Amino acid sequence: VLAPRRDDGGWRDELWACVRSRLAVDHADWPVHEGHHVDGPFNRSAAINTAARAAGDWDVAVITDSDTIAPPVALRVGVEMAWTLGYMVNCHDLRVMLNERATRRIVAGRAPSNVSWRKASWVERIWYESPSSGVMVSRELFERVGGFDEKFVGWGHEDSAFRHACETVTGVPMLRVAADAYHLWHPESPEVDRRSP
Repeated sequence: VLAPRRDDGGWRDELWACVRSRLAVDHADWPVHEGHHVDGPFNRSAAINTAARAAGDWDVAVITDSDTIAPPVALRVGVEMAWTLGYMVNCHDLRVMLNERATRRIVAGRAPSNVSWRKASWVERIWYESPSSGVMVSRELFERVGGFDEKFVGWGHEDSAFRHACETVTGVPMLRVAADAYHLWHPESPEVDRRSP
């Protein structure tokens, strides 16, 4: 598991503690490698590439964000697909953006874990097309595309660039597992503002 990170000493660290504890329970035999980027605006690409190098000798990477929870079976199926087929796989076909109230319940351990969290009172919005938040890729494909493009600094679009690179190299569109992934609420990063340099 490759997790791009930047410690904040606050809410985002709490989200990661929640996500990481779930990974430890659901996938105890999957080592988790954090890639940190600390200088300037956050560079998710650099953080992922750092985690990939730190992971050493790996066959398939699960690239997950520190604020996203996916069903364990979706991750296992995605890993198997990435390994056997050699294509980029996303562990979900819907990325459910949860609201603050739902996220606080999940982080506090007060949300049922065996039911869908996609209910109207918990959802801010749903992304129907997302190349992020739970991507599986073989090491061979990761290296063929050169990892993530570190010219993407600040928020956004590095995931789309990686997807396009994988699709161009393989000639096959990103595969998706039919499942929901849940993005936990947090305040938006300043880099999301389109006026940000």
